Amino acid sequence: MQASKWHSANNQYLLCCTTTIFLSAFLFFLVQPLAAKAILPFFGGAPAVWNTCMMFFQGVLLLSYLYVYLCTRVLFGKSRLLVHFVVVSSSLLMLPLSFVGKVPDIGTYPVWTVIWLLTQTLLLPVFILGTTSSLVQYWFSHSTHSQAKDPYFLYSASNIGSLLALISFPFLLEPKFGLQQLSWVWSVSYFVYILMLFLSKRDVGAVPTVIENKQLSPGTNQRLKWLLLSFAPCSLLIAVTQYITTDIASVPLLWILPLLLYLLAYIIAFSRKPWISQAWILRELPLFLIFPLISLSIQAYGMPAWQIILFHMLGFFALTMVCVSELVASRPSVSYLTEYYLWIALGGFLGSVFNSVIAPLLFNDVYEYYIAFCLCVCLQPWGLRQSEKKNRFPDYALPIIVTSLLLAGYLLDPLTVSYSQWINYFIILSTITLILTWWRHPAHVATSIGILFLFATQMSSLVHGDLIWKTRNFFGVARVYNKDESKQHRLVSGTTLHGLQSTKEPFDPNQALSYYKPMKELAQVFHQRKKSLHVAIAGLGAGTLSCQFSGDFLRYYEIDPTVVSIATTPALFSFLTHCPPRLGISLGDARINIAKAPENYYELIIIDVYNSDAIPIHLFTYEAVKIYLNKLSPQGVIAFHISSRHMNLSPVLAGNAQQVNMGFLYLVDTPSLKQAELQSIWVILTNNAALTNELVTKNKWKKVNLLTKRKVFWTDDYSNILSVLL
Repeated sequence: MQASKWHSANNQYLLCCTTTIFLSAFLFFLVQPLAAKAILPFFGGAPAVWNTCMMFFQGVLLLSYLYVYLCTRVLFGKSRLLVHFVVVSSSLLMLPLSFVGKVPDIGTYPVWTVIWLLTQTLLLPVFILGTTSSLVQYWFSHSTHSQAKDPYFLYSASNIGSLLALISFPFLLEPKFGLQQLSWVWSVSYFVYILMLFLSKRDVGAVPTVIENKQLSPGTNQRLKWLLLSFAPCSLLIAVTQYITTDIASVPLLWILPLLLYLLAYIIAFSRKPWISQAWILRELPLFLIFPLISLSIQAYGMPAWQIILFHMLGFFALTMVCVSELVASRPSVSYLTEYYLWIALGGFLGSVFNSVIAPLLFNDVYEYYIAFCLCVCLQPWGLRQSEKKNRFPDYALPIIVTSLLLAGYLLDPLTVSYSQWINYFIILSTITLILTWWRHPAHVATSIGILFLFATQMSSLVHGDLIWKTRNFFGVARVYNKDESKQHRLVSGTTLHGLQSTKEPFDPNQALSYYKPMKELAQVFHQRKKSLHVAIAGLGAGTLSCQFSGDFLRYYEIDPTVVSIATTPALFSFLTHCPPRLGISLGDARINIAKAPENYYELIIIDVYNSDAIPIHLFTYEAVKIYLNKLSPQGVIAFHISSRHMNLSPVLAGNAQQVNMGFLYLVDTPSLKQAELQSIWVILTNNAALTNELVTKNKWKKVNLLTKRKVFWTDDYSNILSVLL
């Protein structure tokens, strides 16, 4: 009877510990996309916001593990519980969470602004949540439970809670609740977690004496191994997230997808019986790497969004599994549990610091993705895939063969319109990936991949010309190229052309305007009715439209100081020099600054804001359109540039037009090949009947019946990226 009660108490205690760890992880990972989405509009929707948030949460997790490590080594008995009680109680002072009214000054280095904003809003609650897994596992290991000797299986409860939080946010919670409602739900759940936490400290019997085996004490090499094996996949996580969000959109779904796979790798590796073995993932790794290598090698030109995401997620998951499986294989005895987690947290934090702080200062391009990719390849356990050493030729020949094949592909100039040259280039890539299936030494394979990436970084020059300017900041990478054969300067953000100018003398104010021919025609229609306009343009680019509104009261809204520097440097682009905007340039987020303009002030508002090929979602929501409408004259026009390789935003704007009761015009402009103009897609919202009639009859615009048009409704609280992906 007594034994039965003892077993029952043990089972209840196990359930309590598992639930507490699960709930803490669920809340820890739920608050990450919640906080990032809340502050994203303050920073212009930049993909680096999520990376910086990741660094913040990794840093807090490191502090949490350090706290637990010190508590279990320095404090004893009731003093340990008292200290934790005080810290936990202090965290309640920061509830409920709220980002309302916290509009920050971005400053010259937005990374620190993001960190400070998160610190003053949720530092202590997140810190307490971060301590839970290792602290409760420590309590459990010192209980009389039959499984106390190996509490590592509880780590899976933490990862499952994290996984469910990340899945539920974009698919269950975000569509049904606003940010403020979610903040309240999160705060109430935190109180429930606190109750479960103190129940987990309940003793179930005498505490066994843990005898440390000095022979099992981890050495310096093992600690460094833990550090590298946690650093590499975390760096890769942030790098691959930045890669896909820069060219598609910085939204919770695309933030969460890589993080889901990252956590899934930890769940599988830390489970008692992993359903993906270390041996299997090492054997099949070359097949997983074929896909991202092809995508990176051709810089994703012509690839649809789903393919880019799929290819990079496959490679990322495989490399993460390689590192995490080896991390689990090298775990120490339970006596060093808290130290083990501390080293994992330190590696993860250093990986996020490298990507979010060091790399942008050190590199003028996103080279950290390539570095993390190669590092993960190098870290695979060589001993498990060593085979016979009779023939070492493939080990040394691989980098040479890869270099030769890439040189051949480079000389073929694969980015021309020739179909046969495209086929040749893919044959070269296929040959490389075939060779990778025969690899032997990880360092040699990493070298070959590094050579491949080196050539990949030169692909933009094949398309755009000679690089004459390149810089990188919080908002991305900007390049300026000189195309000699066509006498042009080209501004490229990420992988996308954002403006061009003819370098022929003398300067021609009516020269071809890349994507902006429809706006040139719209300006002419407006000027037939009114000589002087008040015009707002969100997104400066190269300042291409300045000369079309040279006699008007024009104001640009631009968040990136680097873009302002490029557009105002005459040696690069001279539109602003010849046709300076009469109202100047307003630096900061376009939506926030447009809201400061007088009511009914502008006759024309042009929204042309991109980060590479990604669009800032908060500039296309219903609330954003309401702001523009409030600043627009009754007969004014709001024009949206929506050209994108990956997204069709016309249903979103159709939904907005219906909600604000405005007419909807649509244009796909395909200019003549002899002009330096590019195909573009534009949408106009207006109630100006006369102007609408002229645009439709003379300028090929189409007036769309909103009753039959597919509509998607986005708000500041809800936006579904899947509904507009091409």
